[in-house]
Amino acid sequence: NVASNNDIEKCIEGGYKELHKDRALLDLYYRRPDESAHEVLYPWQRYTIIGFSVFAAFLFLANYPLSFVFLFSIINVAYFLVNPVKFYISFKGITGSTRAIRISSDEIKKLEEKNLPVYTILVPVYGEAEVLPHILQNIYRMSYPKDRLDVKILMEEKDKETLREASRLGLFGKPETVIEPMDIYQYREFLKTFDAVVVPDSKITTKPRACNFGLLRAKGDYCVIYDAEDDPEPDQLKKAAVAFARVDKNLVCLQSRLNFYNPKENLLTRWFSLEYSYWYEYYLEGLDRVGAPLPLGGTSNHFRTKQLRELGGWDPYNMTEDADLGVRISRRKMKTAMLN
Repeated sequence: NVASNNDIEKCIEGGYKELHKDRALLDLYYRRPDESAHEVLYPWQRYTIIGFSVFAAFLFLANYPLSFVFLFSIINVAYFLVNPVKFYISFKGITGSTRAIRISSDEIKKLEEKNLPVYTILVPVYGEAEVLPHILQNIYRMSYPKDRLDVKILMEEKDKETLREASRLGLFGKPETVIEPMDIYQYREFLKTFDAVVVPDSKITTKPRACNFGLLRAKGDYCVIYDAEDDPEPDQLKKAAVAFARVDKNLVCLQSRLNFYNPKENLLTRWFSLEYSYWYEYYLEGLDRVGAPLPLGGTSNHFRTKQLRELGGWDPYNMTEDADLGVRISRRKMKTAMLN
């Protein structure tokens, strides 16, 4: 007998929903409890904070002007001790030749699309119904064979607004509207690219938990995260696939360079764009040169799916899950590299 993809997905949903719900939340905690933020503070950390708080309260009551001098002295000394380290890292990133993996346009043109691996795209969406059509279009514009894309649109069970918009767009069946300028026939082909995944409600509903739920259902050799407001370059997936095929197996993550879409709109966006350029073009490059872990951005980071699962995925209890995963990759003697 032959079953349709929809029937297979329904069977997976019925049989694995609760199991995936638990694993998405606790897989890392079960594998490596010392690497999970499930326990917020260790006993020695609690005692240190309590002790310092009692000392600060006593000092404030005894002499509050002196207490402020003491507190701000500690803050400023720490700040000025860290700054030389940051300057050194930045200097290494600015003056050295780039170590980012660069994939040329010629290499992309020579690719045989039939040999490209399946690529999973995870798109966690929460309270972002208004931008849902845009991320669907931006992903569809990517120059990667549609039959080798496994796109998971991850929506929380309690996010009714986004679920309604997804239903209106046809992610769960018959569409109520068609995204222009497509006609209904083009739109049906368009919708085949996307797999709407409803992440079951749990005691915490964080982005890393949603990504873990999608990772458990990922079909691709590689996977990447895109946020709902992202507009990735059309050839980014091809570049990542070529890069992974070229490098050693212990390089498990590629971080794409990020920046703002409106750098010249006003002074604030110029500052944001300048900071992003500095961070992704130089500072992360400097961290790589001094052998430090690379804190990942929250989006456009590409992984080898198998190794990511072995790492335990993301930590649902850690709100800086991207930076945390970058550190865990480094602790396991694995590598992250920047991708042009």
